[in-house]
Amino acid sequence: YDAYLNFGIKPDILLGYSMGLITAMASSKSISYEDGLQMLLTIYQYPKYFSRNDEAMAVIVGITYGDVNKIIREKNLEDYVEIASENNEYCIIISGIKKKVEEVMAAALEYGALKVKDVNAPYAFHSKHAALGIERYIKQVAKLDVSESTVPIISSFNQAIIKKPSELKEELIKNMTTRMYWKSSIEKIAEIGIDNFVEVSLADSVAKFSKIINMDYKFLTYKKLFKMKSKAKRIEA
Repeated sequence: YDAYLNFGIKPDILLGYSMGLITAMASSKSISYEDGLQMLLTIYQYPKYFSRNDEAMAVIVGITYGDVNKIIREKNLEDYVEIASENNEYCIIISGIKKKVEEVMAAALEYGALKVKDVNAPYAFHSKHAALGIERYIKQVAKLDVSESTVPIISSFNQAIIKKPSELKEELIKNMTTRMYWKSSIEKIAEIGIDNFVEVSLADSVAKFSKIINMDYKFLTYKKLFKMKSKAKRIEA
């Protein structure tokens, strides 16, 4: 994020994908970098303090939100598997009890999905199953020193623009157990007149599935920026 600022790229709004919310808050100076790291550590360690079910997440590519929802309903798995995010029209994240998630993955392939893949996550983020043992995390959020963000952050859950400490703390709690509406969030940002996006990550994974939402939107990644700068230096030389 700081590298982008040094290049003269300043955001009008920030949007965090899942734990990227913590990155967005640290970047906008609403929490310290150190507190951000501690938050991530707490999130990944909290299963140690509470007996949990065997949970999992997965990505399904090639069928729609409606198709995946239909599979879950027809197999009576609503209590075990939830849609965690609609990344784009044909990229859906599911979350829940591992054996049932695997059942939905197999059914999705039979339904016509192009690809299904496990998500490397320790438990079922963005579902009710992640609420087990979350009390320790909630207490940490309550004690967290949060300032008003220097750049507005858009909610991945209800697309509201948030800056105030109380709103940001509420968003941190939602970020564990609530379904994301990523596609809707990208579209909302475009509705307010912003259709140039920059991914603050070295993996470029978010840009890859987000650009399919609308091919007219422009997505810049650090790899692209680095190549552009390297090319400009060679031309100057």
